[in-house]
Amino acid sequence: MDKVAHNISKHRLKITLTVSALVVLGLLIRLYDFIDLGAIVTFVEDLGFMGIFVYGLIYFILSLVGISTAVLTVFAGTLFGVVLGMGVAITAATASATVAFYVARYAKKRLRTRFGGRNTNQGIVHRIESTADTSGFSTIALMRLSFLPYIPVSYGAGLVDSLRFHHFFWATFLKNIFGAFVFVFLGASFREGLPFFLAAVALVIVYMLLSKRIKRKNRNAR
Repeated sequence: MDKVAHNISKHRLKITLTVSALVVLGLLIRLYDFIDLGAIVTFVEDLGFMGIFVYGLIYFILSLVGISTAVLTVFAGTLFGVVLGMGVAITAATASATVAFYVARYAKKRLRTRFGGRNTNQGIVHRIESTADTSGFSTIALMRLSFLPYIPVSYGAGLVDSLRFHHFFWATFLKNIFGAFVFVFLGASFREGLPFFLAAVALVIVYMLLSKRIKRKNRNAR
């Protein structure tokens, strides 16, 4: 296994462990009610727009520097509910991806060394370049749905001149809607009854299995 593939596997393992931990935490909250979610939600609501803005800003910064925001996505649902939580998560995640894309466009030389290793077919830039001319949208969409590292894909996409921004943007935005709904729904279920929580867990499992299937199908097609 080469270095890039190894890093991707580690990233996917971190996501799986994070989601598993959140599911367990949610189950404990539902069964034992040892965290006063009502008080936390009330505190955030009392902050009004400032609370939403600060949460979104923290989400944006952490995402931009490559730190997983899975926990923040889940708890956006807990704090703000499904609709507003999705709005915060989608806006912050899409904004960070867009900034990373354009940073890469204006800092190609340095970033290409990091994300575009040509010594392996698994290099992110190489994988995008190989299909960007004919299927840029589907290439980015498949990479997003395969749980490849979020920000490295964004930087890597910015290094590919033949990839059009609107292909990158819409593939990222639509995947963010899908992903945000799954994890925000899980977070919102912490405040609801056990049946609601179990439905959210089932949705997360389906999402993870779908991602795994897409990854396998994409790998076999190459």
